[in-house]
Amino acid sequence: MEPLRRRLEPFLGEARKVPRRVKQVAADITEIGPIIKRSNEIPLKYFDISGEAGGEADAMRHLLFQAQLARKYGETPAKIISTIHEYTTLGQPASQREMDFYNDELGREIAARAKSDEDLVRLAEKYVKSGRAKTLPKEQRGGY
Repeated sequence: MEPLRRRLEPFLGEARKVPRRVKQVAADITEIGPIIKRSNEIPLKYFDISGEAGGEADAMRHLLFQAQLARKYGETPAKIISTIHEYTTLGQPASQREMDFYNDELGREIAARAKSDEDLVRLAEKYVKSGRAKTLPKEQRGGY
């Protein structure tokens, strides 16, 4: 993953200038919009805390988002989207970014193992509840 990050770094400065609302509109009008929506909604059925970066719902959200992207578009496009997203999220602490990258990688692993969309959800839940997915200690968690 590191070589991909280095290759994308020159382009990330421009991506940081795009307002969050514009990014949301772009997601809404593309096929990624429904994937984002599903990735945000499903974890809330399993974990109480919504909007908490670094928690269990956040970890599951990353697992599902990357798993769905990898199944639909392939591993490399999913990695690119992960890298751009993480490096264009302003104000995100390094610990949250690294947690997200770790869980994104696990999400792509889930995509390779899952046989169905239901399997994606089952495996993501299992990874979080077993501790295989990474979360942050409570004192390091924040909003997103």
